[in-house]
Order: sequence, then structure tokens, then C-alpha cells
Amino acid sequence: MTASPLLPLQGSLSHLLSAESAPGRFSCVHLLWYHTGAMKLLHWIAVLLIGIPLGAFASDDAGWVVAFEDSFERQELGPDWHLLGGEVEISGGRLRLRGAGATLVCARPFAADVSLEFEAEADPAMPPCDLSAGLAAGEEHGWGYLIAFGGQSNRVNQILGPQVRAVDEKPPFLIEHGRRYLVCARKVGRVLSLSVDGRELLRAETNDPLGGPGFDRVALVTWTGMLVDRVRVLERSVPAPGTPRFPERLSNVPFYREGRTLRFAGASVTPAVGAAIEAYNQGRLDEALRLFSGLEDQLLSFWGRAFVLGDLAFTESDREGQLSKLAEDFREYARANPDQPGMEDAVPAAGWFGELRMSREASVAARRLIGLGPGDEAGRVTNPFYHKALLYDARFRYWDGKEGGDVRRIQSALATMEQLKQLWPDVSVLRQYTGEEVPWGEDLNADLQRHPAWAAYLREAYGRQVRIMEAWFEKRQQPDGQLGGGWGDDVELMRTWVPVAAISTGARGVRDGIGRFAEGIWQTLEDGYDPGIGDVEHSAEPSADIVPGMLLLRYGDPEWLERNLLSCRTIRDRFMGVDAKGHPRFKSTEFGSRGVKTDPRAGADTGYHARAMKHFLWQGWWGDLAARDWFLRWVEGWRQATMARIGSKPAGLPPPGIWYPSGDIVPPVPGVSWWDPHYNYYGAPGLPGMIFDCFLAAYALGGGEEFLRAFQFVTDEGTRGPLPVGELHPPSPEWCQMALAHAVDPSRTALYKLLTGDRTHDEYTLRHADPAQIYRTNYDLERYQKSFESAAKSLRTNFELRTTEVLATDRAALDSALTVFGAYTGAVQLIRDANTPTFAVTYQTEGTDFAALVVESTSRRVRVWLYSFTDAPQKIGLRFWRLEPGIYRILQGEILPGERPGQNRYAWLPAARVSLLRRAEGVDVLVPPGKVWVVDVLLVEPRAVPARSPDLAAGERSISVRGAQVTVRIHNLGNAGAGPFTVALQERDGAGWKTVAHRRLDGLKAPEDLRPASVVIRFHLARPPASGSRVVVDPRDELFELCETNNTVIVSDAGR
Repeated sequence: MTASPLLPLQGSLSHLLSAESAPGRFSCVHLLWYHTGAMKLLHWIAVLLIGIPLGAFASDDAGWVVAFEDSFERQELGPDWHLLGGEVEISGGRLRLRGAGATLVCARPFAADVSLEFEAEADPAMPPCDLSAGLAAGEEHGWGYLIAFGGQSNRVNQILGPQVRAVDEKPPFLIEHGRRYLVCARKVGRVLSLSVDGRELLRAETNDPLGGPGFDRVALVTWTGMLVDRVRVLERSVPAPGTPRFPERLSNVPFYREGRTLRFAGASVTPAVGAAIEAYNQGRLDEALRLFSGLEDQLLSFWGRAFVLGDLAFTESDREGQLSKLAEDFREYARANPDQPGMEDAVPAAGWFGELRMSREASVAARRLIGLGPGDEAGRVTNPFYHKALLYDARFRYWDGKEGGDVRRIQSALATMEQLKQLWPDVSVLRQYTGEEVPWGEDLNADLQRHPAWAAYLREAYGRQVRIMEAWFEKRQQPDGQLGGGWGDDVELMRTWVPVAAISTGARGVRDGIGRFAEGIWQTLEDGYDPGIGDVEHSAEPSADIVPGMLLLRYGDPEWLERNLLSCRTIRDRFMGVDAKGHPRFKSTEFGSRGVKTDPRAGADTGYHARAMKHFLWQGWWGDLAARDWFLRWVEGWRQATMARIGSKPAGLPPPGIWYPSGDIVPPVPGVSWWDPHYNYYGAPGLPGMIFDCFLAAYALGGGEEFLRAFQFVTDEGTRGPLPVGELHPPSPEWCQMALAHAVDPSRTALYKLLTGDRTHDEYTLRHADPAQIYRTNYDLERYQKSFESAAKSLRTNFELRTTEVLATDRAALDSALTVFGAYTGAVQLIRDANTPTFAVTYQTEGTDFAALVVESTSRRVRVWLYSFTDAPQKIGLRFWRLEPGIYRILQGEILPGERPGQNRYAWLPAARVSLLRRAEGVDVLVPPGKVWVVDVLLVEPRAVPARSPDLAAGERSISVRGAQVTVRIHNLGNAGAGPFTVALQERDGAGWKTVAHRRLDGLKAPEDLRPASVVIRFHLARPPASGSRVVVDPRDELFELCETNNTVIVSDAGR
């Protein structure tokens, strides 16, 4: 039968009604369908009596047939549906689907042209959101296209999918509680559309629509909850014009595989083909690829290469483009031989094969290849792409499960890996995925026969971390700098990578790779922030996870300081305002450099906003007073809201959100409480942990004792007992108590101890903290040193799962990063989000073949154990970050055994004195090989320095050369204006330098209101400057500056 896309009626009345329905018309009576058979019958009789015509709410084009329908008149879900996520139940003839991203997939396949229609209403117990559909879906993967009515918390309608993004941010109507809607999601040819109650609301087109095997299911989707009365699926009996042909199986393939054995499908085989097959079957895959590539018969060559490249024992190279080259060869052959049988399916299949790589963008190609099946009816493998596509698909499912915490998805992927391992038991990545510990980098293993255990294991852990990062930059980094997981996920790697890279300048390849990544991601930002409007957790990541870190890796570099300053200005001026209580306040949770959403569903200022405020924290750490002041004022607003008792919110508990512009903690929605789990963006009690971090960071930046007292009060309340048991409900005192219990985090108690010396909460640090934090608490050096063995051994296996196999790059943090970073630098925190910078020392070295253990660090003393693994004495520069200005006594010497275990003696060399007046200044020492060498730096004479200082600087990109003219931009990065100063252009003169030109300037003002200050000068020479020339700012050292290392810059040939 033919039908228009109209939800069917039941029984004989449906035929009568459909026969008399006027096409194209719709009555609101449709929304009054009942749930019992009798009431439904009475309802339709009433419809007939009052003469309201029924019509289709979608197109009435001919050619549609009903393929499936379900009215849920039962108790069990049944075999026709597959729950992919969320919860589902059937009761009273209605299906209830609930949960974030809840997806119910119809278990049977449909044609490429399909119409999914259903009657639904929002779950009355949840905020209305997403009465949505999935098209081109699969049972394992969910929807290919999301057709969303009331998406994004009931604010938009949208159609999303590969190469498709259509969003209506001003829909004509939204979902209302208590109202039922007739929703129609359609895919016809290259067009996708959404209609509700007979009205088309949105459509989108794509040049490469999904369909065919692997993309032939439909789904119901919601992010909160919906009630569904009935579903109907229609498909076209004849494909619509423009609907692509979707291959279903490869044909005319001249080879096939039985197990791992490749065979020729023809009657006889030539010697050349036989030699290639023999090489393949003996596992000499590189040779087989070469022999197949050399065959005169192009088709045999192409298909033979396909079987080699499709073998899981062959590791293809993205950089060499082996898969994409094969795809192009098939395309060229088909253009020259259009009548060759089988080419109409082989060409798209080879094209999909050419798209396979460790990127989510390749997921569609893998599923399309799997949809072609492994082979023919005889069980022979005639699809050379099938198993490699299966491997890629399992990879994608595994990492998607990792990212989303979906255990079912991970287990499904591992089951596929186990099946593949039956055929390829020696493939390393399959062994790693399926639980084997595959060793790597044996050359890095600690040599306990030649070196002290603590140094050997610590160097091993550091060396493995560096090698892992190097592999990413060598094998995964793309020309634009990203690492294969997409910028938003890749940038999360920097939370552990930047600290480890900052340990020493010896990790040059890593630091350069991070620099390329940082430059690449900066180019995606607009005015220093992610342009897309998104929640702060994600919109802040692209800038906050890398730009502040560059202030450490490129300390004093004017380019990165001014870039971070731009980020601060954008955040303050576009996303924030001053609320009615006088505090800086974020206007919502959803923003980007192109705009801010301010409706109630866009949320309030939350603990997660500390991620965006990281820009201010680090700019303030550098010395920018405007950034420091804005950060402290924002934290002060949170401190006051936290410490106040507001209604049922007790003192000490941060509210889930603070709303702009009122400054209140109650969402601006009638009848909603401060603890409402739906209108508070991150639920209730929310994610207040970063606010506690901010209290400590504010104190460390000199914000005052009130921030410390707030943290003390919170931790005291957080340790209150006994802890309540049983089911707790907000806003009961027991619920609030449990919310505060999570405030006592070992990372915070360790920082609190470092900042204050107060041991009150040491018990919490000792119980759960990282070894680097525990040592700063109990100073058990022997226990700390033993932890390095665990750190090293945790990194010894499964190299590919840490590097080339990683897809969810936001789930690939370096193991033991804080343990190693803390040992080398004395830090008790990494540098993510609102973490306070706590590193005491970093190193300038030529390589990473050394170990360093900070055994003590205060603002007046640092003691470091050093060990060099080189054959000759190694120069190591120590750069200090937390010392007060002054004159320091330097002792260094070999450690000697003492009279008792745990007691040492030191063969001190004569003491020296050095002036350390600025952050990142230091000393250089020559460490003999094979000896534990101790360096002790002790303040002996404090020195006063100006409270505010300029910082004149030039960077690599501050200089340009045009013939004999040299143009230089001089920056003031400090917090005071600079008086008169000189800029000199110098060239090599034997072992020294000579000035060939100079300019005298009257001064340079300080940055103001988060705006940079700079001046451009030009040198006009008689000839172009010599190669290797340099620009020196303030060569006579007339000014005291925040930083001196940025006063000299080599004139790069790239700037010419």
C-alpha cells in the first residue's frame, strides 16, 4: 500500500479515516490521543462526528510504504528495539525513554529514503528537551544524523551529522509540558528534514548522505525524558531522485582469503603473482606490497595491494599516504575503464579505505566498509578492507567508551579485538587492547647495577614520559599542529605534558612540538578565546589548557604574554560584568568570543568558571596587577557567597551557581530552588572544587588572610563527622554535609601545608595524595624514593596504547606526571585550571639524561640532589621560581654515607655567593658523572626590590628586516612604566659583540587595563645586518626589570 507519512490509526476505523482525510491539513485534536483502547475509539468517533479532517503532517508524495509501526500495547520492549543508552520502560501503552543521550534504536533495517514519525510529549518530571530522532543509525553506534526538536535544553531545533550542521536558534515554538507533538524526521535523497505537527521546521542538505548497510536504522533520542505513544516508519518503494546508490557487497575480486592464507580466484597464476602471494602468506608483507605494486596487470596489482594493506599485521603510514594512494589508483583505473565489472562498488570502497586513520572522521568510512560484509556465500574473504575496517571501528568504539565512561561500549570493542586476535595473535596492538602487557623501550630500564635506585628509576620515568611525547609529535602531529583527537580534546593533553616539558630545556623536541601545537590552536581562536558558544568546561579548554602554560615554557616571551592578556580582556569584557552586589560575575555558563547566551537554561557563574579565570591567575602570577585584581575580586565574590548562610544553604558550602546580574544563588525561574538539579548547569551541589582551589590561589597571589580563613572553615566543616548514611536529599543538612566532605582533597591540603606550614589536615594528604604531595607532608625521603620505581614501571608497557592508538586524546594523560614533576621541581600541584604554581626549580640542560630530586624548598632555601648519567661532567643550570630576592650562599658537593642509615655527609666545595633578585634566575653547576651531587641554596642577605617594575622585552616576531632597515617592536610587560632606555643592534666581534646602531628612548608606559604597551623603532643601516646579529634592550642595565632574559633576541633569518 502507499501512504503519506501519517501516524496510523488502529483497526478498521483507520482505513475509513485515512480515506476521508484531506491531505495537507492537521487538527489539534491529533494531540488528544488517549491510552486505552476504549477511549481511543470514543475519541475517533468524536472526531468523525464533529467532522474535523485529518491530514498528513509531512509530504504526501507518492511512493511511501509503511515498513514498521509500534503502539507499545505491551509490557516488555521486545526484539524490535535495542536500547543503546539511558533507561526505557513501557506502561499503559506508552514508552518512557529517559537519560542524557538516551537512544532507542529500531532493530530492523530500512531503505535509504526513510521517514520516522512518532507522537511524543516531554516527561513531566523533567525539564522539556529533545523530542528527537536519529536517522542513518546503527545498533552499536547510535544515530548518524540527529534530528532534534527542542535541542540544547529546549532552545533550538537542529540537524547534526557528518558534514551537516543546521541549527535554528529562534524556533517558532518550543516544547511545552503537557502537550503532545507529532514529530517527523525524514531523509530523502540528500535532504534531511524535521517537521512537527505538520509544519516543516528545519531542513538540511548533504553531498554525501549516509545510508545502506551500517546506516539503515532509525532511533528515538532524548537528553532528559520523553513519553512516546506510537511510532511509524515509512520508506520509499523506489528511491527518490538524488538518492545515491549504496554498495552492499564487492564483486569480481580476483583474490580471496581463507583464514590468513591468500589465494588466487582465477584458473592459473603467473609466476609474478605467485611470488607476491607466497611473500604474503609467509608474512613478508613489505615484500608482498612491493611485488604486487610491480605487477603489469593493474587490477591484480590494486587488489593485491588491497589485501596487503588490509592485513592487520601491516602497519600503514598516514604520512606516506599508502591507503589514499590505493584509492586514487582505483579511481583513475575506473575513469579509464568505465565498463570494467565491479568497479562501481570497488571505487567507493577503496575511497573509504583511503580515509581510514586514527581520527573520528574516519568512523563513517570504517562502518561503510564493514557494511559490505567480509566475503561471499562460500565463506571466503573477498573484501580485503573488511578486517582492517573492523579494527578501526573497534578502536573508535573503545576510545568513545573511554571518553564517555561507557563500559558496555568498551567491552563491545574488546570483544571485537579478541575475535580479530584469533586470526592475528601476534599483532601488538591487539595484544595490548586485550589485556597483555607488551614491553617497550628496554633501553630506558633502570640500571640498578651502575646507578642509585632512586636516580635510575626517576630518570627512567622522566625519559619514558619524554619519549611518549616525542612519539606523538613525530607520528601524530599534523601540519597545523593538532594531534589527531580534535583541538578540544588534544589540548587536554597539555595538562600533564606542559609540566613535564617544563622540567628542563633538554626536552627540546617536546617543547618545540608543544610550541607548534600552541601556535596552531591559537590560530583557531578569535580574540584569544574559542569562537563557538559552548559551556565553560569546554569553551575555556582551547585557550586555558595551553596559553597560560606557555607563560612558563616561554617565560618572558612578549608574544605569549600579550596573547594571554588578550584572552583576559575578551573574558572580562564580553563574558563578565559586575553584579548587583559589586562582584565580577560571568553572565552565564555558555559563551564564546562570538557571543554569550543569557537565558536561564544557559546557567550561572559556577565553580567551573575557574578554568576560564586561569588566564587571570597566570597573568597575575607574572605580575600584571589588573589581571591579579580582577581575579581576586571574582574570588572574593565567591568567598562571600560561600561563607554566607543563605536560606537553607549553610555557611561554608559554595552555591551551585551565582546568577548575573542579581548576584543571587537562586535561578531566575519561578518556583525553582537554589539547589535545583536542572537549572544549575552542573547540577547540585555542582562542581565547587575549583572554588576551593581559587581560595588558595588568591591567598598565594597576596589576596589576604580572608581567603585562607575561608579555606580553613570549609575544610573544618568538610571533616565533620560522622558522615550521614542512606539516601540524602537536598537541601537537608545531611546532604549539605556530604557535599562539603569532598572539599578535603589531598591536592588542596598539600598546597595548604606548603603555603602555611599548618599540619592540621596532613592526615588527608597522607591517605590519598600523590607521592610528591606526601613527601612534602611527612618528609619520608626513603618512601618517596621508592615511589619512583612504581612510576617508572607504570610506563614500561603498551607504548602504542599511549601514543599511536589513542583517539580520545582527553583520556591520554601521562602516568605519574605529578610524581615526576614534583620530584624534579618541588611542586605539589600540576598547572591545570586553578592550581597554584608551586614549582621551585627547573633546569637548563642539553638533554634529559639526569635525575633531580628537590628534598627541600621554601621561599628562602632550596636543596636539590642531582645525578648525571652522562660519561663526562654535565652542566646543569638551576632556575629558581619561589625564592625571595636576596644574596644566596651556594653549597655544592658529593653526598657521602653518614654514621647511621638515613643520615648523610656532604663533601662540600667552597661556598659561593650569588644574587637572585628575579624569578627564573639561577646558578649553573657542573655535575660529575655517577655521583649524587647536592646543591644547597640559602638566603643570607635579603634585598629590597621595587614593588613595581617595568619589563622591557623583544621577541622573535618583534623584529623584521627589509634590506638595510631593521624594525623592532619593544614591549613593556611589567607593572610600572620604564624610564629612559637604550636599544642596541649588535653584531659578532670575535668572542664578543659590537654595537652597530642604537636608539635612545624617553621611556615606555606600563600596560593598563589589560592592554599591552609597546613602541616600534627602526634602525637604518648602511648595509643589511650580518647573520646572527642581535637586538639588546637596555644593554647598560639601567633599569630594574621583572625579567632580564627577554632583553636579548637574535635577528632571525626568517624575519628577513
